[in-house]
Amino acid sequence: MKKIVFILLIFVSSLNHAQLTIASNEVETYYTQAIDARFSGDLSKSRNILENLKENNFTNEYVMNLLIEVYGEYITDLIQKQDTQLLKTAYPGIRDNIAEIWDMFPESSMIQENSLKIAWMVGDREMGMIMADLTLKEDLSNLMANYFAGLYRFTPSTYPNSVSYFRRASYAPLEQGKEQFVFQSRLYLGDIYLEQKLKHKALKYYNRALELSSTPELVAKMAVLETYKMNYEVALSFFQGIPLAIMTPELFDTYIVALWGEGSESSRTMMNFLLSQNKINPTFSKAIVQAQLGRTQRALRILEEDTFVQKELPLSYNFIKLEWLNRLGQKEGQDQTKADLGKAAYYAQKSFLAEEYLLPLSRTLDTNGEIAYILGKISRENLDIDQTIKYYEESLSKNKTLYIYSELMEENLLLKNFDLVDTLMAEAQQNVTIDTNWMLFMDAYIDFMKEDYVSAEQKTLEIAKKLSYNYLVNNLLASIYNQLEKYDEMELLLENQLKYDPSDITTKNHLAYYYATVNKNLDQALSLALSVIEERPEDIVYLDTLAWVYTIKNDLDTAQEIFTKIEGKINPQDTSHSVLEIYAHLGYFYKKIGNIQKSKLYFDKAFEINIQDKYLNKIYNKE
Repeated sequence: MKKIVFILLIFVSSLNHAQLTIASNEVETYYTQAIDARFSGDLSKSRNILENLKENNFTNEYVMNLLIEVYGEYITDLIQKQDTQLLKTAYPGIRDNIAEIWDMFPESSMIQENSLKIAWMVGDREMGMIMADLTLKEDLSNLMANYFAGLYRFTPSTYPNSVSYFRRASYAPLEQGKEQFVFQSRLYLGDIYLEQKLKHKALKYYNRALELSSTPELVAKMAVLETYKMNYEVALSFFQGIPLAIMTPELFDTYIVALWGEGSESSRTMMNFLLSQNKINPTFSKAIVQAQLGRTQRALRILEEDTFVQKELPLSYNFIKLEWLNRLGQKEGQDQTKADLGKAAYYAQKSFLAEEYLLPLSRTLDTNGEIAYILGKISRENLDIDQTIKYYEESLSKNKTLYIYSELMEENLLLKNFDLVDTLMAEAQQNVTIDTNWMLFMDAYIDFMKEDYVSAEQKTLEIAKKLSYNYLVNNLLASIYNQLEKYDEMELLLENQLKYDPSDITTKNHLAYYYATVNKNLDQALSLALSVIEERPEDIVYLDTLAWVYTIKNDLDTAQEIFTKIEGKINPQDTSHSVLEIYAHLGYFYKKIGNIQKSKLYFDKAFEINIQDKYLNKIYNKE
């Protein structure tokens, strides 16, 4: 009966709507009546008045935004009443009116955002995506448009397409009432990277989501990922917030792994208590029980059947397996387990552990070049160029894949071994299925390193047409603009790239460095440089940017602390342009504080690398 009365009221309202004629001097009165009706809960009356104002062409941005807000409250009311039939009947007309209002005020952020909320509430994917994309053409940083553009592209087959939108939303300033969109964006990014097996990136975004909310689902994901990285104590702090009653068998097993790995007496006591009380008996828990009973052979057999722990916690899994193989005195399988352990350690970002286990095995077990490649990456982290090249060459001899060619070429470009780079390019074209975009990029990068900046610019612009907002392409182009002294183009390019992807540390570093060099936007430069160091605290290139910003801001004490750290990290064999710039900054800094001897030392080192470098000479002559 209530539904029939409600429909009749809408019908009567529509008759009144048709009969109402508004004089221009009555607009303010009707607008006030609409507001009063809305706040008294009479949404039908408020909507009726506002729609008549629209149809009589007495509109402005605030009147039409009020109408959309009333639509939103009306739809919310129907959803809460679960009146799907009336919602289905009413929504097409509302949708048409929203489309007309968009045409009237295409640049109104409040109309855009309230319209997007309605599309989201009713699940209107088509209209939501259109509105989100139109909004982003005008304002690339709009929080809600980025969130909805990402959400509407978030399907099992296309979820990577959501990344750039969710990134922008995840880094948006927090506004009251919109925190959920930032939180959900961070959560979705974590899920996407987890699906792509990029667990360190997933952990980064889950941690950022945790700053806003602590849901049981998120806490469980954090617990698993911290266990994956063998940060057992941190993992246990998350497990303490998860009731045992809601743990899945897999999550319970992860909890047992964390307790086993942490290894303290209290953890062992808790583990034994949980194993004695648990009725689920997941696979790993069964293996631990058998091992504690001295049945190591049986425990090992159960462990090797545990696909979950093998896949999600490979580092812990192989540590346990190796311990039990040693306990049994079984030499067979130990080397392969060590190899698996070392690989897992590297992918969990524990390079020191990876090197310890992989170094003795690179000659015996490395049939596909993966171990040599990992050791090459670790040598690069350790700034050992000779070892890096040696391992990459060894890896390439066993596995001629694109990424190994790319790494080896980049190392030789830094050493200016251009003939060898050209040979590697030709070999790559013959040996692997080439990604044409990669070929274009490497061509441009090679020209850049050869200091043929005009050719590099042409090639990079060509690939930029195909890969818009690709951070590698745009940062290369920015470097080229810097060398060609096209500073306005460089600044615009970097600022747009940062709007597109606020999380990209390469762009943040590049822009902070530029601002400092031209003595502009120094507070923003410092904020950007500090955010980069949060993620890469030991990288001397990023540390140099931060020290340079502090130098230009005249905070010389802080700059000296950072430059002193950099001095201890520079590889004296490195003759790259990045190191040239670091030497130039050190030379300028020490001149600024009056240490002429050290200033001369570092300027001389820079000039030994390239006496013709424009940037170096500019810094050398800088007052």
